[in-house]
Amino acid sequence: MSEYELLESFTSFQGLLQGWIMAAYSGTAAYLVTAYLAGSKLTRSQVAVVNLVFVVFSSLCLLSAHGNFARMLELVAEIQDLNPERAFPTKPWMMWAMTANGALVILFSVKFMWDVRHRPVGPMQRG
Repeated sequence: MSEYELLESFTSFQGLLQGWIMAAYSGTAAYLVTAYLAGSKLTRSQVAVVNLVFVVFSSLCLLSAHGNFARMLELVAEIQDLNPERAFPTKPWMMWAMTANGALVILFSVKFMWDVRHRPVGPMQRG
């Protein structure tokens, strides 16, 4: 492919990456609002379903974002083979940092649901 076509592919994958991140952000926000407002009122089976849907959805978003980022890194290497002077701020460590951050967000979100469901009942009690 020409440098132009590679750059066009790069920007397409960059847009897909942003879309997956925003989908994960929206899903996480909805999950956290649900956990805060209704978490303590849900039955055990309802919480299991909500947690399962959240973890599966967020994991798929995260894996898709990781795959898009990996393809972007491949395109960067191809572009730099054609034009070594072209600089990109996209580095491999960024992909792993994004993936680790996403995994931590999933973990801490589920922990938040746990904390909401197991907080003390009384107004003066601390947990």
